[in-house]
Amino acid sequence: MIIRDLINKIYPEGVLESSLEICRDNKLMNQNLSEIWNSGKVGDEFYKDNYLYSAHLLHQLPLDLPASLINIAAHNRYSYIYDIASLFRYTHKNVLDFGSGIGNYGFTFAHFGYNVTFADVDSPHLRIVKALSNEMKVNSKFVSLPSSFTDKSEIIICVQVLEHAKDPEEILRFFYDHLRDNGLLILETFFDDVQGLAPYHLKENMTKGYNNPEYWKQILLSHGFHPLMQWDQSEWRLLIKITK
Repeated sequence: MIIRDLINKIYPEGVLESSLEICRDNKLMNQNLSEIWNSGKVGDEFYKDNYLYSAHLLHQLPLDLPASLINIAAHNRYSYIYDIASLFRYTHKNVLDFGSGIGNYGFTFAHFGYNVTFADVDSPHLRIVKALSNEMKVNSKFVSLPSSFTDKSEIIICVQVLEHAKDPEEILRFFYDHLRDNGLLILETFFDDVQGLAPYHLKENMTKGYNNPEYWKQILLSHGFHPLMQWDQSEWRLLIKITK
């Protein structure tokens, strides 16, 4: 089954194509998403049954590819995340993809036989990840946030998630508690409200220093992590690999 057909089983009839059409115009997409947010559906409620937001993640997927090959496609595009773990010789087999979105990073590790836990809020994109995983028959688990769980992982991936969170530092405390000793946290975040058109990048966090890479380095140290590498691509983007 191709990916598009699998996703059409999750989306209401006709909604996938109409959502993808809106997403081709970035300004129009953000306007529509802002209207949903401003209608009072904020926080986790914003993502629940938000087919438009999930559709904007789908541009990262080759929709006409057989679903059974999604892990190969993900690896071809997002292998840099796996390469980071390989660089530090992290060959452990348990990975938590936190805020997994459409599952690209988790599927990259699944391509190499890792056991992956996909964690995200209840949303169409989490249901898509479940369907893709079932199609590939990969060894995976699923957590609908904010459900609690006790499993610990050797590797935690958190890419472009903290900017959506009301309390990013609470998530860092969660990571520390759920990362095994000498584990690896791969963290990437940017705090930018996209010229005011992305309210789900919480504006109240823009004034707290969260868009300052040095701020995050100090916060990570205060939460017990030891930075291994820091890479600043620009003033608003941060990529840090840290070990407990």
